Amino acid sequence: MGPMTRSSADAGIILQVITGHDPNDPTSLPEPAADLLAGLGEGVMGIRIGLDLRYIEDDIDGESSASVLAAIQVMEELGAEIV
Repeated sequence: MGPMTRSSADAGIILQVITGHDPNDPTSLPEPAADLLAGLGEGVMGIRIGLDLRYIEDDIDGESSASVLAAIQVMEELGAEIV
């Protein structure tokens, strides 16, 4: 569960706001948040994406599984390494 956004840029903006130290949360890290928008335009070439097919194919409806597998295929076509 997490924020729902329309784009990667929107997700980065939201995560930039909600990431980082929270003095009211003892489990948050005291370091400043990383710049989550810095590499947004760089693409996925060379990025490694871990994939466990059990989470994509077991106990999930076929349409959702097909959508995730299609997205993985696009990432691979764009240069990501699927492991």
